[in-house]
Amino acid sequence: DADVMRYAETYFLLSALSYPFIGLYNAGAALFRAQGNSKISMMSSLVMNVVNIGGNAIKYGRAGGYVHATCSIVSQTENTVRYRFICEDNGCGIKSSDLPRVFEKGFTGSDRKKNNATGMGLYLSKKLCDRLGLEMKVASVENEYTRVTLIFPKGTMHRLSESSVHTGI
Repeated sequence: DADVMRYAETYFLLSALSYPFIGLYNAGAALFRAQGNSKISMMSSLVMNVVNIGGNAIKYGRAGGYVHATCSIVSQTENTVRYRFICEDNGCGIKSSDLPRVFEKGFTGSDRKKNNATGMGLYLSKKLCDRLGLEMKVASVENEYTRVTLIFPKGTMHRLSESSVHTGI
């Protein structure tokens, strides 16, 4: 099928162009971890996540629609503050049958009508959240809205486990 081939070529091109930047990021992150400072690489990872989620909301939003992003405190104790970041749009939404698969590598939806979709954005975001100990959820109703929620604790999110320090995304 010509569409599948075109999407595969786009995915290959984007992947090939990203390798040098991924290498630079990993080298810098390794250097900071060796110095005992994982906070900088963690913050850049969070920024990448927020940009990806916001970019999806804009890309799949309706003309004249809305994209809302909020950050709020979920709970607070003496030693811990939990924050919630929510990004919501009123775009095309996601089919309920597709929701369980949105974090799968390469999954772009069952309708295959999405231009420039690679199926890597939410996959990488979820993988990164898992590494950082963040909770990521997607709620959606087709043709109504999509809501992506990140929940993270302040003060512990930059601590990487020993196993995640030595493995790549």
